[in-house]
Amino acid sequence: MLNRSTFQAMADQQLSLITASNRQSRYWVEQYHRQQSQVAGVWPGADVLPITAWLNRLFFACARNTDAPILLNANQSLSIWQQVLEQSDAADYLISVKATARKVQDAFQILNRWNVALTDVLPNTEDHEAFIRWAKDYQSRLNQMQAIDASQLPEWLTHYFSQLNQESADSEASLKSLLKLFDTELNSQLLLLGFHQMEPGLQQLFKALMQCGLTIREVINSGETKALFDQPSSEKNTRKQTRNPKVMALSCQSFEQELLHACDWSIRRLTANANAKLAIVVPDLEKRRYQVEALLKQQLHPELLSECEPEKTVYNISVGLPLTNFGMVRIALNLLELMAKPVELSKWAEILRSQCFKLEAKDNRFNVSDEFYWRLKQFAFELPAEGEETTSFESMTDRIQYLGSKFLDEQEAQVLAGAFTSMKELIGHANKEQSAEAWSQLFINWLKLWGWPGTSSLTSYQYQLRDQLLSLIKQLRQFNILGEQCHFKQAFSWLRSLLEGAVFQPKSKGEPIQVMGLYEAVGLEFDALWICCLSNEVLPEAANPNPFIPLSLARQHQLPGSGPERELEYANTLIDGLLATSDNVAVSYHKMDQDRELSPSPLILQRLSAHGFLPADIYNKSLSESIEQTELSWQSSTTIESSLWQLVPPEQEYFVDDYGQPYQESQLKSGNQFLTAQALCPMQGYLAHRVGLMEQEVAVNGMDPRTRGVYVHKVMQVIWQRLVKQSTLLGSTDDELKALINRAIIECADDRFSKDDLIAQLEKEKFSLLIFDLLQLEKKRQSFTVTACELEKNIVVNGLSIQSRIDRIDHVDDYGDVIIDYKTGQVNASKWYGDRIAEPQLPLYLMADHQHVSAICFAQLHHKKVSFSGVAKENGILPGVPSIEKAKTEISDWQSFIYYIESELETLTDEIKQGYAAVKPNEKQHACDYCPFDSVCRVAELNAGEFPDDSSTDVGDRGI
Repeated sequence: MLNRSTFQAMADQQLSLITASNRQSRYWVEQYHRQQSQVAGVWPGADVLPITAWLNRLFFACARNTDAPILLNANQSLSIWQQVLEQSDAADYLISVKATARKVQDAFQILNRWNVALTDVLPNTEDHEAFIRWAKDYQSRLNQMQAIDASQLPEWLTHYFSQLNQESADSEASLKSLLKLFDTELNSQLLLLGFHQMEPGLQQLFKALMQCGLTIREVINSGETKALFDQPSSEKNTRKQTRNPKVMALSCQSFEQELLHACDWSIRRLTANANAKLAIVVPDLEKRRYQVEALLKQQLHPELLSECEPEKTVYNISVGLPLTNFGMVRIALNLLELMAKPVELSKWAEILRSQCFKLEAKDNRFNVSDEFYWRLKQFAFELPAEGEETTSFESMTDRIQYLGSKFLDEQEAQVLAGAFTSMKELIGHANKEQSAEAWSQLFINWLKLWGWPGTSSLTSYQYQLRDQLLSLIKQLRQFNILGEQCHFKQAFSWLRSLLEGAVFQPKSKGEPIQVMGLYEAVGLEFDALWICCLSNEVLPEAANPNPFIPLSLARQHQLPGSGPERELEYANTLIDGLLATSDNVAVSYHKMDQDRELSPSPLILQRLSAHGFLPADIYNKSLSESIEQTELSWQSSTTIESSLWQLVPPEQEYFVDDYGQPYQESQLKSGNQFLTAQALCPMQGYLAHRVGLMEQEVAVNGMDPRTRGVYVHKVMQVIWQRLVKQSTLLGSTDDELKALINRAIIECADDRFSKDDLIAQLEKEKFSLLIFDLLQLEKKRQSFTVTACELEKNIVVNGLSIQSRIDRIDHVDDYGDVIIDYKTGQVNASKWYGDRIAEPQLPLYLMADHQHVSAICFAQLHHKKVSFSGVAKENGILPGVPSIEKAKTEISDWQSFIYYIESELETLTDEIKQGYAAVKPNEKQHACDYCPFDSVCRVAELNAGEFPDDSSTDVGDRGI
């Protein structure tokens, strides 16, 4: 689009390139450097700027030589508009002052950019009357401040350059004095690129510059340049396409199918040429952004599906995500809120359990053992369950310091106290009125004191997030221009308004596939371009006039959104610009949008039929209906050339796909049950607790195993709440114990079983005997006291909070705590050891307080045997429970056993977080015997060798 002579003029500092957008500016800077690197070893930088930056540069250059007004940016202008509306009579009945202010600001700017006077707006409706009053008030405030906003800048510059031109009668002398006056800020030649519509305000400015002697040309779609404002001849009035692009037209059933074919098209082109530059244009990309990224990641980077922030991709999406969507930014805002008011416990919990939270006291980094942060996270997970809605900074920091007194040494506790003291000093400053600049610095100091965003190393993605937020906080200084000392509420409101319009878009790394909206590709160049969604609802767009501008006035001046004629003209210009970006273009649309039927855009049909193609030839078949596709050559009038590509039936492939969707919640649903199922077979865990498949229950006589287990737990809880100590047990006679057991059994009996129910009576008698035998076994133990029964506990493993209920905790004199879990079935502690842990529920309880626990064991209440089964720190703590040294395992000591259990549990939680769902049943534990999902995972087919990979590592892709 730009030739060598143009690049050379840029290198000689004779020409400035002015683009319509930032993206175009970045693109042509890259192309300039690429071109110069081929012809020179060293070269100067190019003067390439987007139009807004160029206007600002001109203004500040003018301000050096004359009394210039203050130039307000969009945020400063919006703040004044909000003040105008809030102080007007309409404030009480406006649903949203901020939203209305944005619409009013937009109307005011449109009038200025199209050179329409406010006096031309007739008060036809109440809205128009209100707009006139608000606009006059706004302009009056600007006059008092001696300021202009960005929409008034072209008019001010036009007036400035017109005066300069009047002062000099000779054009050559005028140009020389002008260039001398502006030094390096203005070149004698300007080249405009990408302006498919130019506002009248800009046109007037460029005319004034041309009258001062500047040469201004514009790049047209064919790649040629012409003098600005030259009227095309009648011959040139037809749309000229010197590129001779090849156009392929496709129809698809749905948008998803369109994008999948675009991905396939991209892969084929990159396979043929790894250096190809491709673009996929998606109208309404802002609305479809999440859907587009999910499909692109699935098709182009399936290996990155488990990553929330992939660092390396072959595609770049031009539309960013709202900045407030990111946890790092939310935590920063939560921290700032703490300065002025109590905040919700949920926000406190997010702060305390995040990786972004590391305390800093003055110049000393607060580094403590991971134990404190582990306890702090555990405390954070329990916060939302406390029932309170909010809590203050002072109350929460007191609780954190109390926690620190348990797990920090004296010096570390002093550092913690010092950090909170420094924070209280800053809170004292936050209670005063200050300038916007002072608030900006105070906010940054506060975040720094908390150690945000954390001491862990940041990825490039996270660095960019951090820098963007800090940059926005620094932009608070721009509100100094309003000349107000304000409270925290106003400063925080300003920051919120800055964030509302901010999106995070990671810097492009030269990805070969650029995914853009409908207006962003114009003015660029690509090896191939795919334009999606070209239906009758996209081009031309429906008119959308601003409600504060009378429709008759909008149509008279052809303002944006004023009517279908203007939108049609704009759409034609846009299509010409898009088709001029590449020699290979694919256009597509989808036939169905939910239950609505769509048709192709009439503008595309018109383009193709004008060159000899009938509507029946265009979008003739979808890719799903035909292997051969038709390539339409733009200049061809009678022939249809061979297909651009052919879809051939792919060879059958088998691949391993062991992963479903990542688990992104902080609380593990189903808790222990999920861990147990994951340990038996990852696919079983995923289907039962992520997909939510349920086994059809089978009717049984009497109590089912689950009900029996719950019943026994209740009975044992009642018994030990009355006995409490072993000494009470030893002091009771057999008859007293049997009476106690019978009372507990009757008290806990399920209402579903009547006293005359034979099966219920047999169950009660059986458990009466089993519990009595267990109590006899309890008499043989070391002296103990029961400290807790059915204790609910949140246990945090690897960042996952697992809600658990510990059956019983005993304190054994001279040994410490023993955790007991009742089981009515047969158990075996040896399941904890081996290649993969099984039955992880009881080992999980060990993580609740492993420093004080000296044994974990099952209390088995089974008709074949009543016994303890587990492992202990030392021999003799429990009858029949060996020490870890005597257990049949290679683990040599108790601390090593704790490390082993922690490692195994982290492995299981890692699998859950990553969505690991391979069909890998634990055969030693007979995982498939009672699993109801064999028809889903098809493990029998796998074992029968029907798939080529019978290594039992995968059928996850077939099961999920």
